[in-house]
Amino acid sequence: MILRFTSTVFALAWGLASLCCWSDCIADPARASSVTVQIANWEEVQQVVACHTGRVVLVDVWSTTCEPCVREFQHLVKLAELYRDEVVCFSASCDYAGIKSKPIEYYRPRVEQFLTKQQATTTSNFLLSVPADALLESLDLDSIPAVYVYGRDGKLLQRFDNRYHSPHARAAPPAGGDSTDEEADPEAFTYQRDVIPFLETLIKK
Repeated sequence: MILRFTSTVFALAWGLASLCCWSDCIADPARASSVTVQIANWEEVQQVVACHTGRVVLVDVWSTTCEPCVREFQHLVKLAELYRDEVVCFSASCDYAGIKSKPIEYYRPRVEQFLTKQQATTTSNFLLSVPADALLESLDLDSIPAVYVYGRDGKLLQRFDNRYHSPHARAAPPAGGDSTDEEADPEAFTYQRDVIPFLETLIKK
């Protein structure tokens, strides 16, 4: 009986230790030696963001099927490497489409393959468990990529996207009006022109 009790306590302690190690990896992605992808919903991502008060946090919402996302992703990785002491960077893939024949685990290999190619070991990487269309609607996003920047107090300071929230985005057309190709420019924001300069102003404060 004593032996069984001791074994149970040891198993519980080992489980808690493993959980702590996983939390540490998420808390400090710079310690990771390889790409990892965690499945989470948006609220869970926000909970992780809230754990990093005292540092600037950046969340990049992207997909492997989004050309601007793929093109810009390299800048997220470089930024995470350059400012690893001041900024915590997260990538949140919305590849999951909600198709019954393709469960969320179906998308993990291609997300991991892309992240490995990008050498995204200094970012914490999530595969969002909410179907992409439902996610964009809940976040009031017309499209991706989108970049969320949080201040050292954990509060959202800026959202960069292709509609209203980029400093360089064109004004939305009036209700009932036709939008032109120019107004729907998919490159309404970029890391080099918008995100990085904004981030650097926060770091210098």
